[in-house]
Amino acid sequence: MAPVIDGLLYIKSSWGLRLRLCPPAYEGHLQIPEGVKEIGMCSCWGCTEITSVFIPEGVETIGDDAFSGCTKLESVEIDGHIDKLGRWCFAGCTAIKEIDCIGVKEIEDTAFAGDKGLKLNLPFALEKNRSKYEQNMNR
Repeated sequence: MAPVIDGLLYIKSSWGLRLRLCPPAYEGHLQIPEGVKEIGMCSCWGCTEITSVFIPEGVETIGDDAFSGCTKLESVEIDGHIDKLGRWCFAGCTAIKEIDCIGVKEIEDTAFAGDKGLKLNLPFALEKNRSKYEQNMNR
């Protein structure tokens, strides 16, 4: 049986927990619990009432479309290192003004598509891709 924590559905496996589903009516701050390794594809897609999210140390991947369309999402705090931000994972999150991606190893070009005016703080290794990210942000 899949665990439900604070109203969110997770999938448990030998490698850890994966956030599978956040109900569309979820409101306010989303605190990802310790032990989660992945925020799954489309897990919070269209959750228009989420205003902030805290991603703890240990999360390795934020999947494709994970937070896509979360139009009231203003703040994303990443505590630690993340291997990959998937395609369109924060696309259409137009309320975010700044995001610190210093601890991220890989970011898909479309991760922030449509997020005009977003200020990205990137690690030196990804700075060479800034123009690709910004091109997609301004679409």
